[in-house]
Amino acid sequence: MSQRWSNTTLRWGVGVATLLVAPLAWSQSGEVTASESTPQATEAPLEGQRNIGALIALGTYTGFGAGVQVGSPQLGLRAAAGWVPLLMSLYHPDQDPQIKFYSGYQVAGDAYARAVEGKRGANIGVSLGYRYHSLLGNGVALGGYGTFRLSKVVDGFVQGGLVWFFSGEDELRENKSVPDDAEFGWPGPTINYLVSIGVLLFP
Repeated sequence: MSQRWSNTTLRWGVGVATLLVAPLAWSQSGEVTASESTPQATEAPLEGQRNIGALIALGTYTGFGAGVQVGSPQLGLRAAAGWVPLLMSLYHPDQDPQIKFYSGYQVAGDAYARAVEGKRGANIGVSLGYRYHSLLGNGVALGGYGTFRLSKVVDGFVQGGLVWFFSGEDELRENKSVPDDAEFGWPGPTINYLVSIGVLLFP
């Protein structure tokens, strides 16, 4: 009698365990099947767009200011406006040279073309552009630039070159009342070598 009772209990226990385990196993197999049938999510791109960006610059080539870049890493346009300080040597007859500080506002526009493509988003190229300085008038700029990847949406930026203001010396003499017998050293108000650094933001 006790043996029959134990066998009956064992059968009931196995049946209850089967009822409890079976739904759990079924649900797990369903999850596995669903995960296998569901396509994997597309990974996010390693970098954002590089067609339209905002420029924040420090330096005298483009000015201490901000601007925009439109184009691609190969070809495009940059435009910026900002404050540009200038240090120049001034020579008076029978006097020691003097270092003069001038500053004004500048509008800059450059067309750029990539010459060398480096690793990890680095680019080196040439640029040709227009300059208007509030003290020096109109001019042109010929230089080079480099960009390098800092993050998905940020590039580092450096640019420099020669800037030729067509009537820079005459404009500066008139605007700052520089004596006619004083001479400017090089670099001066007409031709100068300038450099800027900054970042490009691509939202």
